[in-house]
Amino acid sequence: MIRPVCLVDLDDTLFSTAAKHPESEQPFLKQVTTARNGRHSMMNRPQAALVDWLVATTDLIPVTARGSEAFKSVDLPFTAGAILSNGALILLPDGSTDPLWREQIAEDLEPEQQRLGLVLQDANRFAEELGISIRSWIVREGHVGTYAVVKQNDDEKGSKLSLLATLPNTPTNWTVHLNGNNLAFIPSAISKQRAVSHILAKIRQCNPERPIIGLGDSLTDIPFLSQCDWWGAPNRSQITSRLLAC
Repeated sequence: MIRPVCLVDLDDTLFSTAAKHPESEQPFLKQVTTARNGRHSMMNRPQAALVDWLVATTDLIPVTARGSEAFKSVDLPFTAGAILSNGALILLPDGSTDPLWREQIAEDLEPEQQRLGLVLQDANRFAEELGISIRSWIVREGHVGTYAVVKQNDDEKGSKLSLLATLPNTPTNWTVHLNGNNLAFIPSAISKQRAVSHILAKIRQCNPERPIIGLGDSLTDIPFLSQCDWWGAPNRSQITSRLLAC
């Protein structure tokens, strides 16, 4: 039997913070990440069963915005490699970094380093003017800044990050993505789609008959999902909400 490949987003696809799970699920949640701010991510019973099934029957490859440090906190058995930092980093099945991809991305991102700093400066300045308490940082892989993140500190009161989604120093060809309390500014040089294309080219060269399955929750996951033979999304997700609104 030919073993499928499953390319899967992590946060809000396989697990979510406890606050995002309904009250009825709270007694049965399983912690799968450790967060320094105490907002650990949890799986409900169906999510845990899905992961068990995928691990047993597929080569499961995470495709996540998490950088390498945040990915280390995920306690799930991934053994087929990983795509991290929105596609800026590819890990091989043995856990080492894909050296050719690392060199290519470092070269492509070199012109964007100053712009990433300017975007953060703008975000913090406008947040202060608007009275929004935020935390912001650049996700780095080694010495290379990959993309910028902004989160609202008092997100339980309702996110106001949409007010910061348009900043004057953000290049027009960058992806600006808002999903819940996560606002990301992503240079055009990186994307999950680009990294997935790189991995799938190798997989299909070795065995073009392998089924490719994709799972994701965010609208920005759709480009990488579209490269899969089949794809799906959780019933509580940005993708599902948009489709139901059509």
